[in-house]
Amino acid sequence: IRTHLEQTQAVNFDAGLAPPQQGAARAVVRMVDEHLYFHILRDRWGDDRVWPHVRDAYFSAFPRLLRGPLTGFIRRDVLRALHGQGIGRMDEDERMERVEQDLRALSGLLDDIRGYAAEDPEFWTPAPLLEQLVAEGRTFDDLNKER
Repeated sequence: IRTHLEQTQAVNFDAGLAPPQQGAARAVVRMVDEHLYFHILRDRWGDDRVWPHVRDAYFSAFPRLLRGPLTGFIRRDVLRALHGQGIGRMDEDERMERVEQDLRALSGLLDDIRGYAAEDPEFWTPAPLLEQLVAEGRTFDDLNKER
């Protein structure tokens, strides 16, 4: 989405950032978009405790009689893709350790982001969910367990 907006709408998300800040911003975007995203996808589609909620929320327009079989095929394909991507091959402990590493890194950056936000709050306001998870010492997996 970011690249599309930068190319088509002349949006510059890095305006006013020094080169080190630009590099850090790019690294965080990649970590979230290309790593944490797949862990969240695995939590939603691969966790049998969560899947019924996801299925019913995402596919509520499907007739109930067809919802189970059709979404079963879709879920299988998503989980196969996650296996091909690599996250689907990890055991839960390994997966959660990687998520924890990313969240610790984001937590460390959160103080920097808050400092930047003092200068430019419109650009640097941290995501509320990140603020909440860091403040409570929780992970995305903890959110899944609450269901």
